[in-house]
Amino acid sequence: MKLKREHKRMARILWNESFVNGVPDFSVVGERLEQLRSINNRYKEFIFVALLERIQVYLREHKLRIISPGDLDSDRRKKVLSAVGLSGGYTGGIEFAMDPSLIAGLRIEKGYDIEDYSVSKQLGTLKKIFMDN
Repeated sequence: MKLKREHKRMARILWNESFVNGVPDFSVVGERLEQLRSINNRYKEFIFVALLERIQVYLREHKLRIISPGDLDSDRRKKVLSAVGLSGGYTGGIEFAMDPSLIAGLRIEKGYDIEDYSVSKQLGTLKKIFMDN
C-alpha cells in the first residue's frame, strides 16, 4: 500500500497542532507520535511516514549554513548570528563550515536561498563586468 491523501492530511493535522508561535515544538511532535503509536489503526505507519516527510522538508528549508574561509571562534560566530538576526542564542539548525576557496567574507545558505558576501563572488562579478564591456 502507498501513501494516500488521507494519510498526508492526518500528518498535516498532527504537524500543525505542534506549532507554537509559528515554530514547531518538537516535544509536542514527540507527544503526537506517542499518541499515534498508541492508536490501534493499521494506517498509523503511513501517517507516521507522511509526518516524517513533513519534518524533513521543514528542517531542510530552515537549516542555516554559514560558510567562511577559515574557522570562526565563538565570539565571531555570535557576531555573525546577530548580524543575520539570530542573536537570541538559537543554535538549532545552524551549521558553520569552512571553504578555503573563499578569499574573505561569508556565504550564507538558508534552505534553498544562497547569499554570497565573499570577495571571491565580488571579484567574479567584477570580472564579468569587464569581460562584457
